[in-house]
Amino acid sequence: MLSPLARRVGRAIRADALWGDADAVAVAVSGGADSVALLEILRELSVKARWGLAGVVHVHHGLRGAEADGDADYCRLLASRYGLPLDRVDVDVAAERARHKLSMENAARKLRYQAFAAAAGRLGATVVATGHTMDDQAETVLLRLFRGASRRGVAGIRARRGLYARPLLGCRRDELRTYLKDRNLPWREDASNLDTSIARNRVRHDILPRIDSAFAGATAALARFAAMAADDEAWMAEQAAAAAADLIRPVADGVELVRGPVSDLPAALARRIVRRAIEAAGGTPTLSEVERARHLAAHGRTGNRLTLHRVDVEIVRDLMRIRARV
Repeated sequence: MLSPLARRVGRAIRADALWGDADAVAVAVSGGADSVALLEILRELSVKARWGLAGVVHVHHGLRGAEADGDADYCRLLASRYGLPLDRVDVDVAAERARHKLSMENAARKLRYQAFAAAAGRLGATVVATGHTMDDQAETVLLRLFRGASRRGVAGIRARRGLYARPLLGCRRDELRTYLKDRNLPWREDASNLDTSIARNRVRHDILPRIDSAFAGATAALARFAAMAADDEAWMAEQAAAAAADLIRPVADGVELVRGPVSDLPAALARRIVRRAIEAAGGTPTLSEVERARHLAAHGRTGNRLTLHRVDVEIVRDLMRIRARV
């Protein structure tokens, strides 16, 4: 008989169309409670499902020494327990961080998702399931709000995006730990998750618990907000794509944006079109940079310029030219 939690996750998989009967699912497992619970829940569900488990993916980040080696050994034990292949991928986060001047967190995330995609190919997986929870969603929304994100940013973690599915977004971290304890399944603790010099950990251990204590149901409300923002953003992105098709045109070293119609559009739509134009030229704009470029498109005169991250912007009569900076 399926556990109540597994039944709930199964309903979420179907309701959100995270994958179908013909899919093969690789499970990303770090050894932590969330990913171990994910593997056990999907193991429960797969017994009677038409879809199957392709294997376990574990990424060794080259950090934390013997502790990380222990995580890898535990994931190997779990995979063996379930009769699944383990694809362990070793990456060098420190080197990636130094090479591209990234934060440790961003370097780790970049390499982790590259590793997931490569492992999925080797395992023949059509989906990679990760153990992101409702708590992760709430933390992400708060972090992005604090950093000045647009609606696109606060849409948070998507339940399904490309290769990746997150079937535990409706689950709280505490209930996953209770589930594991009830099944006598241990997990590994990552000491770095307690380091409050990392912004996400400050939100996790200091800020969100206080919000939850002061406002009952706050974490769930933040997660619902993210889901609704994602729906709104998806619709707006469709509108922007349709409008941009007539306004953005590629040139040899970037793109040109036809200015006139942009200034007549609602700000929400114009903002997205300008962002698409900058990104098409190779830029990675912040919200403030998008706003500066939108204002220039509406009010600039020939010869007016902007220097943004990775691109240069110039007004030439009725066009805004955006060129990648070498």
